[in-house]
Amino acid sequence: MKLHRMHFTMLLLGMGLVSTLLFQNCAPVQFQPAEKVSEASTSGAEEPLLCSDGSVSGAVKWEVLAHDHFEEPGQCPYGGNLTLIYEKMQKVLCDGGQLVGQDEYKKGALITQRGGCDCADGVSNGSSIWKNVLGEVISENQACPVNGTLVLNYEKHQKYTCENGSLVSKQDFQKGPFINQTGACNCADGAPEGSSSTRLVPNATISEPGFCQYGGNLTHIYEKNQKFICQSSQYVGQNEYTKGKLIETTGACNCEGGAADGSIKYSSLAGQTISEPAVCKYGGTLVNIYEKLEKKVCTKAAFISTGEFSKGIFLRQEGSCNPPPVMTESFTVNSTKMVRPLDMVWVVDNSGSMKEEAAHVRNNLTTFINSLDKASDMKFLLYSQKGTTGTLVSLPSGLDAARFTQVNKVVGSTDGTKLVGDHLVLALKNGVPFFRTDSKKIVVFVTDDNSAISAATFMGLLDQAGARSADVAVFSFIGQGSASPCQAATGAVYQTLADQTKAKTYNICNLDWAQYFTDLKTDVLTKLGRSFKLQDTLAMKIVKVEVDGKVLLASDYSFAAGVLTLNDSVVLTETSSVKVSYTQE
Repeated sequence: MKLHRMHFTMLLLGMGLVSTLLFQNCAPVQFQPAEKVSEASTSGAEEPLLCSDGSVSGAVKWEVLAHDHFEEPGQCPYGGNLTLIYEKMQKVLCDGGQLVGQDEYKKGALITQRGGCDCADGVSNGSSIWKNVLGEVISENQACPVNGTLVLNYEKHQKYTCENGSLVSKQDFQKGPFINQTGACNCADGAPEGSSSTRLVPNATISEPGFCQYGGNLTHIYEKNQKFICQSSQYVGQNEYTKGKLIETTGACNCEGGAADGSIKYSSLAGQTISEPAVCKYGGTLVNIYEKLEKKVCTKAAFISTGEFSKGIFLRQEGSCNPPPVMTESFTVNSTKMVRPLDMVWVVDNSGSMKEEAAHVRNNLTTFINSLDKASDMKFLLYSQKGTTGTLVSLPSGLDAARFTQVNKVVGSTDGTKLVGDHLVLALKNGVPFFRTDSKKIVVFVTDDNSAISAATFMGLLDQAGARSADVAVFSFIGQGSASPCQAATGAVYQTLADQTKAKTYNICNLDWAQYFTDLKTDVLTKLGRSFKLQDTLAMKIVKVEVDGKVLLASDYSFAAGVLTLNDSVVLTETSSVKVSYTQE
């Protein structure tokens, strides 16, 4: 009997263990009622020991602990402090008719929760937010000091509270941000909202250019008005201005053609003239005819006549003046100093073959110099070795040493041009030039040979010495080829110089040199052009010039600053007379 009972007990324990393993964490085991057990025990098996709840030994169940529970954090998508609270269940074993609690627990049914989940948008659990109710507004009527209807419109906000992760709307509303206003209060003068008016701006004006067809500075000056708009019962000044009534006008418009106001204009009167008697020194009926001009003044864009008239451009003359009287002055060449200075240079060949030619020079030079000195403002330079015999030549005694000088050097048969040219250039470089700026430059060579330098080279030296070619004439006593039977060499260079300067050469082999000196003097006087200064300082116009009774052409002379100058084409002698007819007009 005990053995059967023991086997049965072990069987129950084994079943309980299996149940525990299979149904751990499951719902509590429901035991069979007592009558079921009795039926089993009456079936011939040994009767088991039962626990107080009717469970057999080895049976397992889970009991809720009354004073204990399980807690675990809830799942919150947006964060929070949610805590879930469950029943705490203990495993109980029926052992030998006794319910024995095991050291094994599990959570049962959810009892409650503590805290809660936060909501979206960072709203914490239990907190509230206000959301705009789309399409709805809260309107408030505002009192107006004068008249008007002003309604302020605000957003309508509804209260939402975060309840465990969900925003729950409440029937609680308040106004949000200001949206707009409808209607408006009137301004103090009763003007409605938005109405405008203008006010005079003190001490301010608006200037506006006036219309001027031809330009000008016409300016209209107006009062300055500012625009005001009634806004919220107050007049608010706008940055908008208009002109008021005209105060004054300054400046003026130009007249036709752009003439400024006040400018003067003279208009020709067609068919009308002004006549004035012309001044006739010696009487006459000459009248000057001018166009007649009317004086006008530009006044307010139009030319207005002043009633004054003046003469315009000269049109013509009528009548005539009596001619001025013709006056005369006469001159004799030998008693008249030439106005143009004369600078003369003589170069005498001192070579041994020149004895007869040197003697001719000595015999005629004094008379030649004295004659020219009377008729001109003369400077004279002699380039030759000094002496009174052989091939030597000296200046005549008694001459003005300031104007008559001699270079006492031997002149070879071919180097005369080079010697005198270098001397004249050096004098200019040393600051004592021989040639005067306004003088006629006459150079005379006496030689029975040709020049060692060319005509161009010699003229170049003269130019360096201050003698322009137009002022130079080169005369020479030279061998003239077959026309010179005295065995003199042909002076080709000297002939070229004479041709270039429109001078002459004289045959050195001729025995009568007195005539040569006379001819040379005449040629020199002709080259000087003979100038005659009229005594009458009022002389203005040359009517006629006569030389030795012959009337000259107008192209044969010139007249300027009271001086009559005869051209080189006019041949003069020492005894020639010159008669000048002129007027003072």
